[in-house]
Amino acid sequence: LKHGFDEFVSLKMQQTHTPEYIIHRQYWSERVGTFPPAPSLPLSVQLADCEHPRFEGITGILDASVWEALEARAKHLNATPTALLIALFAIVLRWWNTNDDKDHFALTLATFERTQSWLKGVIGDFTTAMLLEIHCPPSASVQEVLRSVWHKLLADLPHRAFSSMAFIELLTNEDEGQGARGAEYPVVVTSMLASAPIERSSEGLFDGQYIGNMFSTSQTPQVSLDCQLIPHQGGLVVKWDHIPALFPGGMIGRMHAAYISLLSEVARGSDGTCEQLQHRLIGDGQPDEAEAQHSAVHRIPIQPAKPIEYQVQQSRELDAVLGAIK
Repeated sequence: LKHGFDEFVSLKMQQTHTPEYIIHRQYWSERVGTFPPAPSLPLSVQLADCEHPRFEGITGILDASVWEALEARAKHLNATPTALLIALFAIVLRWWNTNDDKDHFALTLATFERTQSWLKGVIGDFTTAMLLEIHCPPSASVQEVLRSVWHKLLADLPHRAFSSMAFIELLTNEDEGQGARGAEYPVVVTSMLASAPIERSSEGLFDGQYIGNMFSTSQTPQVSLDCQLIPHQGGLVVKWDHIPALFPGGMIGRMHAAYISLLSEVARGSDGTCEQLQHRLIGDGQPDEAEAQHSAVHRIPIQPAKPIEYQVQQSRELDAVLGAIK
């Protein structure tokens, strides 16, 4: 390779001294006074007090027919499938949000910046995070929440060069001594849908396809819940990584089930308000996990990580990052 990941990092640092970066910083600075906190989900213990946080995953796969219907719905509403999935995720979060203002909050959106052609074949973390402001009043329809999310994405994404960490620092400085907002936005959306499919070739390292739930482990500081959206054989993998010790028993499972049910409802054409959908899917309280099962969803248990040598032996047909095993 002619280039390395260090060059990408160096380029990112150089960009912080450009006139464009000043514009990006000003864009976010103007929102400091009104920017909302993260959704406050019911907790058994605070994230900072969790001594040994370990992530576990809950995974479901939407059948191709359901996913195609959701894609068509997003297209009909002049938005992207990712925007629709984020909007529906926000609606579910609102149902469990305990903030005084449960309708106005912010999520962390993981975006990817591996766009330059010279980065092909370079291994590294090309993920950057952006905070996304959500408005989700009880009287808003799915279409209205989606429109709000989509407009925010269109406005915010051109300014993502000013990172979420830099913006959180501004928020922290604004709130210093007040304890009003804190510096944590631990609920994350990671979408793999925006990237174009990666073709297998002699120059590539992988084919961009979800190979199934073989072994999984995740340890991300300052994250309590990560909603991961991954295309898979015409359908969609919906995987929620979370720290079970943080939450009341079974709560994340019930939230995930409610999200899957909401996806299926919207795929069938439902467009009730946030409040109507809440009553329809979970009633006045929180749902039992069994209430939100749907025939188009396959739940998959997550197996613990095993040593890399074992994984290599079990996956000889897959391309490896280092070496060649035949």
